[in-house]
Amino acid sequence: MHRAEVDRFVTIADLLVWVVDPQKYADAALHRNYIVPFARHAGVTLIVLNQVDRLAPHEIDDCVADLRRLLEAEGLADPRIVTTSAVAEDGVHGFRDTLVDTVAARRARTERLSADVDRAAERFTGYRLDAEPPVTVDDGRKAELLQALTDAAGAPPSPRPWRAPTSCAPPTSSAGPSPPWSPGCGPTRCAGCASPSCARSCATPSPARSAPSRATSTTRSRVSPRASPPSSRRTGAAPSAPRPAPTPPRSRRP
Repeated sequence: MHRAEVDRFVTIADLLVWVVDPQKYADAALHRNYIVPFARHAGVTLIVLNQVDRLAPHEIDDCVADLRRLLEAEGLADPRIVTTSAVAEDGVHGFRDTLVDTVAARRARTERLSADVDRAAERFTGYRLDAEPPVTVDDGRKAELLQALTDAAGAPPSPRPWRAPTSCAPPTSSAGPSPPWSPGCGPTRCAGCASPSCARSCATPSPARSAPSRATSTTRSRVSPRASPPSSRRTGAAPSAPRPAPTPPRSRRP
């Protein structure tokens, strides 16, 4: 259970702190499973040599020097080593100061992310070419990519490249029916449209575009009392018989 928790935290912790003692600082399990795999994370790795109160002053320096040599041999560049003692009066002051400086600098997360990216990039070192990779794509590959995207989308190839329609001039007022308009430009008069697609669509009005004029004439026929019914005008059929005049209201007797 403890090993599983350690394996989980080493992948997400911003600062890796390894606490060792003078008797087991060269433990093979620690170095093989954590120090060597995370050797690139030297900037966010802190080695704490605890229980230095059991050593003489000159032995502390020898122990720290040997631990540093071992870590550098395993790929940990310029390792940070802090000595502590739980029984000494100021035995953890150095460790506390290091944590405070690390938190105040606010660089641990950035350095950890940078180390993770470098570690992931190492897996692709064997696939790197000797020459520099190309920065442009030739026309042949562009055509193949365009054709593949067209086939995947199920759309027929366009004879000319598509361009977004530009804005049209605002509609002008007129007494006649509304002019045909382009679906890409909105219901406007398209007087100043510079888009080729809009010019083609405006030049050849379709039945759908002339629908506003038919709707306008139908509305006028319904409003005008003298106009004949829309069905008779469209089909040429004879108009129906006029409706009888309404009966005047009866007057009340006094």
